[in-house]
Amino acid sequence: MQGFFITGTDTNVGKTLVSSVLMLHFPFVYWKPIQSGNDLDIDYVKKKTNLGAERFIKTIYQFKDPIAPHIAAKRLSIEMNLDDIFPQDLNNLSNKGVIIEGAGGLFVPINKKYFIIDLIKKISLPVILVCRSSLGTINHTLLSVNALRSRNIFICGLVINGDKNQDNKDALQEYCDVPIIAEIDNLDVVSRENLCKIPIRLDLLNQYLKL
Repeated sequence: MQGFFITGTDTNVGKTLVSSVLMLHFPFVYWKPIQSGNDLDIDYVKKKTNLGAERFIKTIYQFKDPIAPHIAAKRLSIEMNLDDIFPQDLNNLSNKGVIIEGAGGLFVPINKKYFIIDLIKKISLPVILVCRSSLGTINHTLLSVNALRSRNIFICGLVINGDKNQDNKDALQEYCDVPIIAEIDNLDVVSRENLCKIPIRLDLLNQYLKL
């Protein structure tokens, strides 16, 4: 299976926006295995990309409460199982590829034992790490990079989201030693046209796909 796992340094950092951009550049399907809240990320990606239903896989664990997924699951007496997260459709994607979006950051719990980072390790796709451009991003990004590397998870690049900050960008390049594949400035209008205009290092991403 080829594709990318989109994770972030935090919640609401821009993972869904980045997933939308990638869906317009690669003929992959989109899948968010765990979702909390009524505003579904799969609906956002569908709307902003205007792609057909065949490009999307249904979420496995979906909770209405906009809270941490493991808390929402506990309220419903559900225990999320790492082995149950893989839908049958995913087994048939070896020729299509997939963009998988995580929930929150790396250490969002799935259950008492496993976290999102364990799901990333199990899926074993190259990771794109989305980070903020604002104050605090250096610390949060370095912590995330170190956590991924400690588990031998390959990071193919960073995406910096928010008002451009050259000092923070320079620091991330210096300390993380990970390519910056895109900077996404704040968009006045998020549309398919504007998403397609975002500069992204497709040359680097294509090198990391499992052919």
